[in-house]
Amino acid sequence: STSVTPDQREMLSGMSDQISRLTDKIRDIINISELEYELKSSQFQDIDVAEMFHSIEQETIMLAGQRNQTVHFDVAVRAGFNGDGPKIRLAVMNLVLNAIRFTPDHGSLNISAATVQLQQQPDCDTYLKISVQDNGIGLEESELKRIFMTFYEVKDVMYHSSGSIEFQSSGLGLGLPIAQKIVELHRGWFDVQSKPGQGSMFTIYLPYSRNREHEGKNNV
Repeated sequence: STSVTPDQREMLSGMSDQISRLTDKIRDIINISELEYELKSSQFQDIDVAEMFHSIEQETIMLAGQRNQTVHFDVAVRAGFNGDGPKIRLAVMNLVLNAIRFTPDHGSLNISAATVQLQQQPDCDTYLKISVQDNGIGLEESELKRIFMTFYEVKDVMYHSSGSIEFQSSGLGLGLPIAQKIVELHRGWFDVQSKPGQGSMFTIYLPYSRNREHEGKNNV
């Protein structure tokens, strides 16, 4: 029988990692194609935001626990937000996964949701504010202009590991663009604050009243 040399074993291991990464990228492409279609037939209805965040908290604690990261949740919201619950949850989880990926082991995440009053839009002054903050690697100012671009990956992908929650693991650069599409669907916007070496905070603002006005347009 022919034995496998250490060099051959290393080469086979590298090939396996590349195949796994390629498979993940193909799955991401399929997912964003499906989302583009689903966004055209979104179902807007009243959402129990507290219940949704309880589910997000359970999943986040499980995932962050694998990296020995601490998680703090602070949810104080008004009931009856009108929107597409599963898609809002997806947007938040994309932010959470990014925070886990770009925060070292034993780091920390702070996730909050609150009902706030803002004079940002002339036809709405009440917003659902959702923030995901980490003390990870942070972002350069030049990167802040690109992170919502489809297929853009932070840092050099050659130094990324494969997987979904490993430190600086690679994806296809779709998590933030998907989240942005969902936020725009709800007539909301993003605010991003970040400093290299200090971490990042991604905040979503979703208007209460304007989504109800557009409910009929998005129910197909």
